Amino acid sequence: MAKNPTPQGISALLRKAGFERSVSSPSRVRGLRNHSEGYVVRGVMTGRVHVYHQLSWLRPSDAARQRGREQQDRYADVIEAAGYEVVRGDGGYFGPVIVTALSEATEG
Repeated sequence: MAKNPTPQGISALLRKAGFERSVSSPSRVRGLRNHSEGYVVRGVMTGRVHVYHQLSWLRPSDAARQRGREQQDRYADVIEAAGYEVVRGDGGYFGPVIVTALSEATEG
């Protein structure tokens, strides 16, 4: 049986690979938050985790968007190398990397 990924497990995997996590902090504008550039991991439902690359700008340049897409590809490479099944983003404005399960061949 395949093992379901958890947000904590995927985040730990990315951290061990040397990636920086995005950190949220209050902004001067009430109700808005600032975000540092880095990965964001969200548990969407049991057995499915989404991984995004957060940019630090509200309106990123084309170069920043491209860098974000490249970074998401790096995240996907690390996650796949650990044996998880991955669906890569659609190449649009950052479709998430979707992690679905740890393959049975790597369990055990």
